[in-house]
Amino acid sequence: MRTPAEVIAGVKACGVVAVIRADNAEEALGAVKAVRDGGVLAIEVTFTVPNAEKIIAKLAGELSDDVYLGAGTVTTVEQAKMAIEAGAQYMVSPAYDAEVFAYAKRQNVAFFPGVLTPTEVLAAKKAGAEVFKIFPASRMGPAV
Repeated sequence: MRTPAEVIAGVKACGVVAVIRADNAEEALGAVKAVRDGGVLAIEVTFTVPNAEKIIAKLAGELSDDVYLGAGTVTTVEQAKMAIEAGAQYMVSPAYDAEVFAYAKRQNVAFFPGVLTPTEVLAAKKAGAEVFKIFPASRMGPAV
């Protein structure tokens, strides 16, 4: 199992994270195959996909070791538990949630909280976050 520092370095080195959103497992698995075949090594399956934890578990058993598999839209400790048990190497959230972040730290799994304001960045940074997801990024413009 990779350490959070290894996962963070690996995801950064990838340069892009494919965020998989789909209406069903078949569609999600097809999207993962397409992005992987296209050379994307950081893949995030969001919990907006029905049965995301089952998809993550399937992928964890099938994808090669060069892929960084994550769970996205993780908003509760229960989802975090499911993601980790399924084999997610990192988790992403649309917002900073202290309870979810603390759980991820206890489990030694990288967690990228969603932040938008300086206050949110500071709170997450004080808790130990090293990587942040600017969310919703659409609220920011190219001049920012």
